[in-house]
Amino acid sequence: MRRLVLVLVLVLAACAFACGDSGPSDGADIAALPSWPDAPTSLELGEGERVQLVPPAASLTVASTGVEAEALDGVVTVFAPYGSTSGAVTVALANAAGSIDVVIDVSVAPLAWDEPLEAEEVGPEAREHPALILDEARDRLIVIGGSGYRPYGTPLGDAWAIALDSGAWSELGVTGALPALGSMRVARDGATTALLFGGYGEGGANSDQLTRVDFSGADLVVSEVEQTGYLSAAPRSLHAFFFDPETSTYWTFGGLAGFSPRDDVRRMVMNEGTAEWTFEETNEGPSGRYGFFWGFDEERGRLWVFSGAQGTAMVDPAQDLWMLDVRATPATWTPVLDGEPLPVGRRNGVFAWDPRGPRLWVFGGTPDAMSSTPGLFALDLGAIDAPTVHQLELPGEPPLRSSGAGIFDSTAERILLGFGNSESAVYADVQSLVTR
Repeated sequence: MRRLVLVLVLVLAACAFACGDSGPSDGADIAALPSWPDAPTSLELGEGERVQLVPPAASLTVASTGVEAEALDGVVTVFAPYGSTSGAVTVALANAAGSIDVVIDVSVAPLAWDEPLEAEEVGPEAREHPALILDEARDRLIVIGGSGYRPYGTPLGDAWAIALDSGAWSELGVTGALPALGSMRVARDGATTALLFGGYGEGGANSDQLTRVDFSGADLVVSEVEQTGYLSAAPRSLHAFFFDPETSTYWTFGGLAGFSPRDDVRRMVMNEGTAEWTFEETNEGPSGRYGFFWGFDEERGRLWVFSGAQGTAMVDPAQDLWMLDVRATPATWTPVLDGEPLPVGRRNGVFAWDPRGPRLWVFGGTPDAMSSTPGLFALDLGAIDAPTVHQLELPGEPPLRSSGAGIFDSTAERILLGFGNSESAVYADVQSLVTR
């Protein structure tokens, strides 16, 4: 009898492990929980910066403190509001087996004006509307042309570079004929190549010259590009000109042609070294204008246009914001904001496109051809239906100005801006706004 009881106990014990409803099934459920093995534990963002994270496929929700976060179509977007310093985002991933929480700490670097880039060596003379190219490989900013002040409006056909680590200037040698023009617009189409289009020369006459610039060496190699198909009113200045890498297409909008502000959109493709232009029939878009603030969002294929002059004898600045979808067929304009809360309308300010917002930086510019409008503004354009405008008051702001130039330095995560003039001074400086 005692032996029978012992055998029964052993059988029941074995069944508890091999035959029961608990045990292995619990282990299987744990193994099936969602996971995010490469989830970041921390993020560093600059004020106003937005980043997107893509967790593994699962039902997800987010919560945040100190920063903003949302989940849409499986993508988590984290945004660092202006004025924030730190925060945390909790991403809850769930499936039929259960859920897990992933906590991401977020530190926010403040926006700040840095010391200007300057050295004791002689650099370029003060000027308006130079063309800027950032040469990442050589860690330098290239400055081409513009118009000088001795006398006012003198076209400049020179090229300079400032070393971004030391602030030392050097004049660049040029192989080929570099045009002497102000407000040439730059379409960066390669790691070491760009096209310059348009601008104004002697007496303010507008140009339709298209110039290729190769900056792969220490000096520049330039050549004029043959053009076809670009019909009436081709010469222009103070316009937009950019390259869409997804479609290998160049675009231009508006500007001053003769003495008329333009509202036309044209596209161009390169065919065996020849630029072939066509007129783009868009829907009704912004008024004719020049000297506007603009930037191209390469990720989404959108041109953004803010303000600009609608008149010549009087500035008559526009007080609006438009978006052009160049990947639609045909390219399509959308009015985004009109009037408040946009900054005061103006022309010929300093602007730069920052893809990490994405946002358009606006500094200076004139509403009346006499004074420069104060304030540093960030136009946050991450959502077409909900753009936001931020005026930022930061210590150490450089002298206010109009007719300067700006560019985003992705390597150092900052905006570089300089040149131009104010009511009392002209400038040949390079200033730095640190964005992270």
